[in-house]
Amino acid sequence: MKPTLASLLTGALLLLFLGSSNGYGQARERSFEYEIDGEKYEALVVRPDRTDGEKLPGVLVVHDWTGPNAFARAQAEKLAALGSVGFAVDLYGVGKRAANPEEAKELSAPFYENRELFRARMRAALEELKKEKGVDLARLGAIGFCFGGTAVLELARTGADVKGSVSFHGGLKPGADSGAGKVTGRILVLHGVRDPHVPPADLAALMEELNAAQVYYKVVGYPMAVHAFTNPEAGDDPSKGAAYNPEAANDAFSEMKRFFAELFTPPVSLPPDTAMR
Repeated sequence: MKPTLASLLTGALLLLFLGSSNGYGQARERSFEYEIDGEKYEALVVRPDRTDGEKLPGVLVVHDWTGPNAFARAQAEKLAALGSVGFAVDLYGVGKRAANPEEAKELSAPFYENRELFRARMRAALEELKKEKGVDLARLGAIGFCFGGTAVLELARTGADVKGSVSFHGGLKPGADSGAGKVTGRILVLHGVRDPHVPPADLAALMEELNAAQVYYKVVGYPMAVHAFTNPEAGDDPSKGAAYNPEAANDAFSEMKRFFAELFTPPVSLPPDTAMR
């Protein structure tokens, strides 16, 4: 079958953003602390090791309910390999980490009870990302996993200047004050259809909220996936409600790459007679 112009352009965008010979080289990492209302939080910045002066996209990476961990760090490294500055945030504060589900529930509960806590700490993290040298302020994004997937949606609801937000198996139920009318960027929701922690009613409520606010969004559902399907540490038993699904994980990351490729790559000018073919 002859490729269409649209498919060729999509392929070109992906090559520009994802090319294996992009010349970004070994990533550089830096950890530092920043303050919110007198309390310290820890950030990890992973950036491509290049010196040509080009400004690069910046993407927040938000951890699951256990707190900053190796999985979140790995996602920041993946983003750096793709040519972005990955910024792994800390929503809990220095030293506040969960060793088990009970502790994770205790740490995360205040955020679900008061969505402004999500928003305030995400806004603060975004401001720290903006201070990073070489970050293109016109190309900012956010991704989050589980608890972090909820966090990036709450950031978008503040009207923050992020071009795209990606929720991986995140909580989707809108809070009392949705704020969807303030969303300025696009949203990608990557959802395990069999996730017992995020019932269909929550997805329906999110879609209704975004539809009413005329937000540009996309939902991708994975029929065999449950909660935490991108994380190998979630195990391999879906009956427990959380499990790694490599097929769904690979596809979800490919969706994220395409999403940011379209948002972060300069637009391609087409002659008027071919633009709609």
